[in-house]
Amino acid sequence: MTFNKVVSVCLTVITLVVGWTAIREFRHERETRRLRASLAYGLASLAMELRLDRIQLDVGRIQFLRHGYSVALESIKYDADGVSLKGRVGNPSNLWITNLTLDFRAAKLLTPEELQEAAITRTDPKITKSKQRAETLIQEEIGKGQSSPIPLLAPGTTAPFEVTIPNVKQLPSSDGQPVIVVRFSAARYSYRGE
Repeated sequence: MTFNKVVSVCLTVITLVVGWTAIREFRHERETRRLRASLAYGLASLAMELRLDRIQLDVGRIQFLRHGYSVALESIKYDADGVSLKGRVGNPSNLWITNLTLDFRAAKLLTPEELQEAAITRTDPKITKSKQRAETLIQEEIGKGQSSPIPLLAPGTTAPFEVTIPNVKQLPSSDGQPVIVVRFSAARYSYRGE
């Protein structure tokens, strides 16, 4: 065997080892990104469950929000303006709530695959900041609506509300239905004698 053949064989072996190592590292990096995106989606889902009060558009079902408050929808009507909701909000606490306004927001969520793709193709700082994880899953806002102020919501009672959320359309399956988030605003909380 000549010196040139030995060098050629050695270079071929080195090229194969380097190529195999590069392919293995590329696969490892891709799998790491996938796992990181999966973890980000799980954390965002958990943050959404813990930080946002979501309701489903179901008539006759009492849906509990954080801190025990509840929303029960009595009617849902889709029209050209969006979706109109009528229902009752419940107060389980010992607090008197005055001037309560309910803010409703309809949004489309990212699917796990869309979030994974976003995490792989770009570095999104929202995915890593715990403060914003709940909002990470919201792909686009569809519409916002606000109820008229509820003058008084006494302890242990319910009060009626009405709201129209624009741009919300009824879809044939629940897969593409938007998420409805409820938030209390402009409310004043007090104990009876204060």
